[in-house]
Amino acid sequence: MLRKFASQSFNPKDFSVGLMQEMLITLCRFGFSPEMAKKIASTETGMAKKVCGLFLEYTKDEVLVAMKKAWEIFYLSHFSLSLDLSNLVIPECPGVGWRLLVIARDVTLDFILHECRNTFNVQTPNFEFLPDLVISERRNKNFISYAVWVKDIENSNEDKNLARFCAADIEAKGLATETLEERLIHEFVFFKEKGRHLDVSSITLCAGSRRRGVQSSLQDVWSVHWNKEKEQLEIGLFGPHRVDGNLCARRVICD
Repeated sequence: MLRKFASQSFNPKDFSVGLMQEMLITLCRFGFSPEMAKKIASTETGMAKKVCGLFLEYTKDEVLVAMKKAWEIFYLSHFSLSLDLSNLVIPECPGVGWRLLVIARDVTLDFILHECRNTFNVQTPNFEFLPDLVISERRNKNFISYAVWVKDIENSNEDKNLARFCAADIEAKGLATETLEERLIHEFVFFKEKGRHLDVSSITLCAGSRRRGVQSSLQDVWSVHWNKEKEQLEIGLFGPHRVDGNLCARRVICD
């Protein structure tokens, strides 16, 4: 029954990657307690009872299959890309409070920006063609689709483990953090799911993405935040040693 559900077609307005994966991860890790099942089944429509039955025999492997299918549906619905993610390697989920992001091989930064601009206002620096100026570590090393888990917090500076870390510190410690492409997909999925934006009171330092064209030790770092006064997503640049209380990278788990 689950596979039949996962193979169906969905319209963008019907689909939320974030909510589906959160549900699947929770079920995989904890299952349904009698109290939880009773609470969910008590809704007036009775539809939640069917959902309970749908997942009672779900296994961890089936969770991964369904999550891959969810991202295939996402890219088909929003980017008109038909993908086969059956061989995609998904890192072990570190626990509650993490979101899976899948970056498709054929989705370039230009493509992502185009889809974001079709959904909300996006402001980029007023100089050369932006995708030509971005070097992202995971995208440049692997020309394949890949998956990461990102710390799923609305404002990046809520992660006190990376507070006051500049891009140079992050690089020196060998920490994996969100790239510009990953941050934009994160924004897009979050907005489609919840109807609001990330980093309303903070700025994500995309420490895994640098500006092309200068020595690596001097490369500026890309950033993203939502300007609520101007109602636009703003992409900017910071120096590699810039430290600010509102500026913080987002941790990721990757292979």
